[in-house]
Amino acid sequence: MLIEEIEFYNVNGKKTTTVVPENTKIKKRVLNDRRTLYVGNLPKNCRKQDLRDLFEPNYGKITINMLKKKPLKKPLKRFAFIEFQEDVNLKKVKEKMNGKIFMNEKIVIENILTKEEKSFEKNQKSNKKTAPDLKPLSTNTLYVKNIPMKSTNEDLAKIFGVDPKNINFVRRELVDLRTNKVFFSDEFHTGEAFIKFDNLGTGDSIQKKCREFKGRKASNGRVLLVKIASAKKNEQKQEGGDNTKIKQN
Repeated sequence: MLIEEIEFYNVNGKKTTTVVPENTKIKKRVLNDRRTLYVGNLPKNCRKQDLRDLFEPNYGKITINMLKKKPLKKPLKRFAFIEFQEDVNLKKVKEKMNGKIFMNEKIVIENILTKEEKSFEKNQKSNKKTAPDLKPLSTNTLYVKNIPMKSTNEDLAKIFGVDPKNINFVRRELVDLRTNKVFFSDEFHTGEAFIKFDNLGTGDSIQKKCREFKGRKASNGRVLLVKIASAKKNEQKQEGGDNTKIKQN
């Protein structure tokens, strides 16, 4: 397993900032999976010395690779990889230290992936990306995008020959600046909609409807992009109604 060796605290325990110039090679080192553990959910003010004080009295000298990760729309998470300089029973260390309260936080201890596991995981992700999308399709609903922003239920109902109530726009997600709460607009949509066809006859099908309306233009001349909706997303639409934001692949 390769990690970037980044220092966040100097020898005096003060926080430091390391700026890596563009195209500069960062020093990397291979962790020994037989001597290394992942320590997660660390307190934000945790220093390397704090981890040494926690582990070294019972398990000997350790090398600490302090890292941090900042997922989108989530609080900052801090974690570290600790490598024991002497052979230790990682299973026993994990059993004893996992879930331990450390600086008012419940830390998480996990084994790191071996080279073989890392290679297998990489191949699995690669296969998943190249696998075809086999999600079931709806039998009565079309997904339409590139809709003019001012279009209404009635406008689309005229084009597709359905009742206006069978038009469900994907509503735009907005943020209330006073409360920072996210909500879905009743007035603005994303230019996407789901069109439901009731009582398709024996000689009719959603595939036929899709072919029929491909290339159809809106009132302003914009070409509508039409495809059959995912069955799963169609179910979400029926449960959530207009106020549910529905994403399309």
